[in-house]
Amino acid sequence: MKKIIISLIAVLAIFSITACKGKDTNNTNDKKTKTQESKKQERESIKNQQGYQEGQYKIDDLTFNLPDGYELNGDNRYTYTDTSNALIVELYVDDNVDDIYTFIGKDKHSFYPTVEDLKETNINGNTWLKGETIDNAVVYYIKDGSKVYSVMLSPVFTLASMFEDLVNTFESSLYFKVN
Repeated sequence: MKKIIISLIAVLAIFSITACKGKDTNNTNDKKTKTQESKKQERESIKNQQGYQEGQYKIDDLTFNLPDGYELNGDNRYTYTDTSNALIVELYVDDNVDDIYTFIGKDKHSFYPTVEDLKETNINGNTWLKGETIDNAVVYYIKDGSKVYSVMLSPVFTLASMFEDLVNTFESSLYFKVN
């Protein structure tokens, strides 16, 4: 009789272990699915893009082009200089940002944007906040998941047409990298 009871307990133990493993597998699959879904939600920007082409330059997941003659001058800072022109392009990526307007208000990168004048602007399917500074630089901000991308195009001294070429080249090639 003892052998029968011990055998029944052993069989029940095996079934309960198997059932627990099955539940763990389902929970793991559910967790993977939820993680994949949250990544899709975080990268909403790649869903909206139109005409994606990877740019010549990149910072994190953002790709872009600049007119000929720009050189990397420090971390994520590009400059163009000749006898008549000086232009600067600065790019930053900050992670773990909850609210883009609070981030812009803190002005961590000293862009000094005119916050009231920032306007939502559609660039290649993505909605950027675009505006100017008191020095006539053009600034761009976008929140992609928990990251904020900040860009400033500065006309230190230049011809208007040269600066327009920079803005047009930059905006027409501004895409988030598709993984």
